[in-house]
Amino acid sequence: MHRDAPAMQESSVRDRDYRPIRDYAFIGDCHGAALVASNGSIDWCCLERFDALPIFSRLLDRQREGFFQIAPAAGAQKRRRCRYRPETNVLETVCEADGNAARIVDFMPVQRADDAGEDDYTRLKARHWLVRIVEGVQGSMPIEAFYRPMPGYAQTFPELDIGGGQVTAADCPPLTSQTDFSLEDGLAVSRFDIAKGERRIFVLGERVPPVEDLEAAVEECRTKTEGFWTSWSECVSYYGPYRSQVLRSSLVLKALTYAPTGAFVAAATTSLPEEIGGVRNWDYRFCWLRDSCFAL
Repeated sequence: MHRDAPAMQESSVRDRDYRPIRDYAFIGDCHGAALVASNGSIDWCCLERFDALPIFSRLLDRQREGFFQIAPAAGAQKRRRCRYRPETNVLETVCEADGNAARIVDFMPVQRADDAGEDDYTRLKARHWLVRIVEGVQGSMPIEAFYRPMPGYAQTFPELDIGGGQVTAADCPPLTSQTDFSLEDGLAVSRFDIAKGERRIFVLGERVPPVEDLEAAVEECRTKTEGFWTSWSECVSYYGPYRSQVLRSSLVLKALTYAPTGAFVAAATTSLPEEIGGVRNWDYRFCWLRDSCFAL
């Protein structure tokens, strides 16, 4: 994904319209996956396994399902640029307005297992974290974060509890953050200004270090994750026409590979019908042998 477009205005983080699937970028760690909209909202996320119960699923129901959005405050964004860092599945979104700019980095940490060989990209270790980093690029920009998880396909949102640098909810992994959250009508909300050279880190997952140790842990994860993807990309031996597109497709397929078995999942999502009212709304988070053969 690589977009450079004006920001879309939205009436509310609660009731915004469905976004087209092409508006989402895919990130993953060869175990689970997440979809990040160009407006900074994660509307689909399954940690640990592709077929795990989702934590965010607003992709399926815009009003009754969970999401995690980080974006410039309303009216503060005029231009955005979304791209993957070269030869990786680490996503960057740069937001600009009136001489101010901020960068949002999204990734799921992954690296070779400690006992894997230098060229072994099948034995992997994932922390099963979702990492979001807000970085100040120029000037100062107001940022808003809205967090509302939904465990699986529950009928009601869980009660959120805020304290100790975390937002917790029943049957959901904790969100550890370097910013303070408050509750606003069922949403966990954080508002802050990010200046050039500053950063704020958010990590969703279990066994996350306390806030005072978060910076070092995430920086190590980021370095190892980028190193894993760039090293793997160097193994792609195709150097013909459209190599960048071929490599990007290969990176997506690799991230859609379930590391413990080596199987491709057909897609990271479930229940998206081929056409409205149609019957082809299956769960695609499994290996379809025909499709895997085509991919190979």
